[in-house]
Amino acid sequence: MTPQITWFRHSHENRNDLLRFGLMRLHYQGRVRYKELPFSEVGQFGFSKKIACQKDPRHLSFILVEDGKRNIKCLVDNEDSFALITPLIAEVDVSFCAGYNSDLIEKKQFIRPYSWQRKEDIQWYEEIIERKIINIGHHFSRIKKFVPITTNMGYQLPVQPVTQKIKNLQHRINRLLKKSNDFTDDYRGFEIRDEAIRQLRTNSLEYDIVLNDSLWGWAQHRINLHTRLKTLSSRGYKIHSKLNWLEPSSIDGSSIKNIDRSVFPILTSEITDTYELMLSKSRLAVFACGYHWGWRSIMMLALGIGIPVLTDRLLTEAYFDMNEFHIFQQEDNEWASVGDILSNIDENKWLQWKEHNQRIYDKYMSPEAVANYFIQSLS
Repeated sequence: MTPQITWFRHSHENRNDLLRFGLMRLHYQGRVRYKELPFSEVGQFGFSKKIACQKDPRHLSFILVEDGKRNIKCLVDNEDSFALITPLIAEVDVSFCAGYNSDLIEKKQFIRPYSWQRKEDIQWYEEIIERKIINIGHHFSRIKKFVPITTNMGYQLPVQPVTQKIKNLQHRINRLLKKSNDFTDDYRGFEIRDEAIRQLRTNSLEYDIVLNDSLWGWAQHRINLHTRLKTLSSRGYKIHSKLNWLEPSSIDGSSIKNIDRSVFPILTSEITDTYELMLSKSRLAVFACGYHWGWRSIMMLALGIGIPVLTDRLLTEAYFDMNEFHIFQQEDNEWASVGDILSNIDENKWLQWKEHNQRIYDKYMSPEAVANYFIQSLS
């Protein structure tokens, strides 16, 4: 039987675009029957009152899969980190978790932080994760690995005002008649955005590093990175980087570090074109860990374009081995390896690694691959 997949849509799900896009493609290929209904109807299809009454289900997607034998209530949790796992896993049959970590989910213990992180850097996380283990740890067996969060795949098609009014009227009629939403325009927008990203893969090498950044988690660690980039820039590397001020938080202990706001922004050379375009022309993409040790969507965009990546040791786990990419994981608070890695990537190697990374990305993170993994995981 062709699976029937019903997605209960709300307005804060763009992190889950790859799965949605993939299910649409499979629908048009005749491999699944896919439809979308408003989130307000989720309670009519067997989901619990706790889910139906969620006022702000951002980054959470609720999907019903019917295969003729079972009705499987699924949750896709696209919070970027294990620290933010939702207690709503207790209300579904299966939860797919972007922020999967084996220490937490399988061993029910605190993760292994970075060697440079001190007690004040992780205390908030120790407390919140301990509470999650106590309160919902007995439901962790329902959690499966998923894909990292990646860039927004949506694209707003230009629509004439009269046409938009007709579409709005049709949408209201569909809701009154309990019909599924029309996702044709969203699908066309996805295809346009997907093609635009694929075009970025064709760009030539022009820069060494391009990084637009802010103090988003463990502020001093990011300052150390941008200090390193300034040093390398002074040695002749083509680096366009900017670290913008963001008020330090108590969550990661940064608020007690006495960081001097007057030195911001920390700048090498300005980013003079669109960030995605300049990133696609860079020799190496460098990203520091953010709050919660979570995924960086811009990192996955870089890997999808093919650019090799240097990042802090990944604490979140995908359903595949991230080390299949050309990706460097480090744990040095001073970022001493950046220069050595740059000096070892000549243009030929860059082209070879780009092709390899693109192949790995398409194998595991193309929309169809994500949709197929989702469906096969329910078998």
